[in-house]
Amino acid sequence: VLIAFFVLAACAAAWTLGWIAQLVYLVPVLNRFRWLFKLQAFVGFFIVAVGAAGLDLAAGRIRSQRRRLVFVSAAIVLNVVALMQLNLSHRYRGFFVHLDPVPLTEPLAAAPPSGRFLSIGWRAGVGGRALTAASLGFDYASLWGLHNFGGYDPLMPRANYLATLGLNYEASYRRPVESLPFSYLRQWSVRYYVVKRDKIDAYEGGLLAQGLRTWRDDSERRIYYDPGGKPLVFWSRTGVDTGIKYQFEGNRVIAMADAGEDAPLTFSLLFSPFYEALVDGIPVGIRATQIGQ
Repeated sequence: VLIAFFVLAACAAAWTLGWIAQLVYLVPVLNRFRWLFKLQAFVGFFIVAVGAAGLDLAAGRIRSQRRRLVFVSAAIVLNVVALMQLNLSHRYRGFFVHLDPVPLTEPLAAAPPSGRFLSIGWRAGVGGRALTAASLGFDYASLWGLHNFGGYDPLMPRANYLATLGLNYEASYRRPVESLPFSYLRQWSVRYYVVKRDKIDAYEGGLLAQGLRTWRDDSERRIYYDPGGKPLVFWSRTGVDTGIKYQFEGNRVIAMADAGEDAPLTFSLLFSPFYEALVDGIPVGIRATQIGQ
């Protein structure tokens, strides 16, 4: 038992220090799953470890075989009741939150616009029908090749968490419109603001005052367009993407452009020292911008 607790404590320390999260991202299959599957692996491990140690201690104190059977049966019933209570009565659980009809559809998928989306005013599981796909929050945007400013990944590094203003769960901004850092968002290529239908009155005035205009309107949302948002890939010296064609493919971005002289490109991605860049198949150096792109 002491050895089991020692191993458990060591694993807990590794998790707290972020070592396990880094290892998970190196696992070829697991690093392609969404955060829920990663988190489930950690939680499942600790539940089994703690449960095994607890049962071992309990079994040592219960001498009667019949009492052991009663104890284990009671533990199983307690777990079933707890799961039923949490999942069937809690309004934030999966099958009460995501009530969008399937298969999911998104009209923007036919011609994905260039730039990032920012979801505003959406909160899953609170009031009315719990429709969430239209928000383009969570990781819905990635289903259709769109790019959201936030995302659904509590295991992201701290740098990503800070850069995305902490929008790593529902990926929906719910603070007052006066708090929106428009200049910062424009640098990060945010061009489209997806506002929940019943929150339009609270945000529209502030959005229009910043030069945004209505772009699309439907039954669940209104999307505003900001012409000041930068492209996802642009010439570093001019901030425009004239003559640049690019596409995102899994773990790489391909940009095609003709440059007769030294003309660096900026990719609107958070800088990582593990990135590698090739120009015409030849490795080249990369560096971060002032905001970490």
